[in-house]
Amino acid sequence: MKRILTILIFVNYLTSYGQIDTLKFKGFDFVFTPSDTTLNCVGIDKFPEYKGGFEELVKFIGKNIKYPEKAINDGIQGRVFLTFIVKSTGQVVDREIKKGLSLEIDLECKQMLNKMPDWNPAIIDNKPIDYRVTFPITFKLRD
Repeated sequence: MKRILTILIFVNYLTSYGQIDTLKFKGFDFVFTPSDTTLNCVGIDKFPEYKGGFEELVKFIGKNIKYPEKAINDGIQGRVFLTFIVKSTGQVVDREIKKGLSLEIDLECKQMLNKMPDWNPAIIDNKPIDYRVTFPITFKLRD
């Protein structure tokens, strides 16, 4: 029987010019992209941040996502791409699965997204802006 190895969270910072900076934290990465309303921005002074910081985000995701038993039994593993917009107010909106993996895993991720609390917004020129956050979560099994 296969056992759960881990659920990995991947995130990179991606600026409007397509320049990629990778943030690594205990094997995790994240992907932040400007929302459609801010694609032409000159530069981000501060990226959106989960309240409490990255470690709290990892705890939140770990607490709110479980590897579905059916997916484990069926040997399903891979990445689910999640996306949402952090509004200038910090509110999380437009939560969706950009690329799914299976019905059970996608549902688990969607339920987590629906529980996602407000974030600290991205900042440009000392003004909060709307910003699209996209990141994959990798589901991986061990033999």
